[in-house]
Amino acid sequence: MTTAQTITLQDAISIMDTGTTFSLAFVTCDQKKQTGGEWIEIHNARKQPFSTARELRAAGKKVPKAKQLSKNPNHYENSTRNIILENGGMRKVHLQLITHFNNMEVL
Repeated sequence: MTTAQTITLQDAISIMDTGTTFSLAFVTCDQKKQTGGEWIEIHNARKQPFSTARELRAAGKKVPKAKQLSKNPNHYENSTRNIILENGGMRKVHLQLITHFNNMEVL
């Protein structure tokens, strides 16, 4: 990934939170398992809209038991976001580990 420009993490998060598609690269890290260091690049991703089961029921949508969240993931407190991948899968990303966003280096 070549980078000619830079972007602040705050600006990258703002773009990510709009729901538009984006590309990002980050490094993995798991302090509990003491593993990580893997470089991951994801293209054509978008942020998963967060809705609790209660919010979905209020909107008149049925929520399958398997899709209900057992607890609030506290994305903002934990500095994480769930992103939807190109293949429809989902991945949790820790914001501080993002190194590149839309081909720009994150400062």
